[in-house]
Amino acid sequence: MKKLLLLFIYIFIANGLSAQNDSISLFNNKLSINIGLSNVQSNRIELPPVIFNGHTYERAIGGQQNPQFNFEIGYDLSKSLTLSGYFAYSNVRVNTLNSVDSMGYSYTSGGMPTFSYGLNMKYHLLPLFLKPDNLRLDVYAIGRFGVLTMYEYQQIDDNWQKVWLQPDYEYGIGLGATYYFKKRWGIFGECFVGDFFNDSFTRFKVGLIFKF
Repeated sequence: MKKLLLLFIYIFIANGLSAQNDSISLFNNKLSINIGLSNVQSNRIELPPVIFNGHTYERAIGGQQNPQFNFEIGYDLSKSLTLSGYFAYSNVRVNTLNSVDSMGYSYTSGGMPTFSYGLNMKYHLLPLFLKPDNLRLDVYAIGRFGVLTMYEYQQIDDNWQKVWLQPDYEYGIGLGATYYFKKRWGIFGECFVGDFFNDSFTRFKVGLIFKF
């Protein structure tokens, strides 16, 4: 979290200094960096049980909504198309119901770091109707495809070891809008429908965008 905040401050200062002269641009305003937050739904999904010392531990994810931190770098292939790569992180909550035979039931909860990364393709809609030069508003359609990975610590041979779980895919389509307060930075909001982590079928994201 501290590293993300420092990165945000650095980008904001660097972008602000370059914006003092609009004629200065390393990539002719074709490179963009997005920093944002998105929701993670707390739907309950089952995980494979763990058998340890003769006991079966049934596990499930759910019970708490933690935001997902997003970092995205994009490049304008044309006035209508932008290709971007994204990376996202969230520490979701894992609620474990421990089935311990005659001893009854016990309940534990812990975090599970999750990572997603992939590609976005954005199609900007306003250039179909208006000249794109000096527009403060940008409206676009999005297609997304990525990979989800996560790990947890499991007790193996009396030792706690990091175990990466089976990766999964995420994909979806959506709409987004950006408003530029200045030529080089603005705010954006996006909404998706598709198949995402934790059996969720919608995803919302808001954040800041910087152009270079």
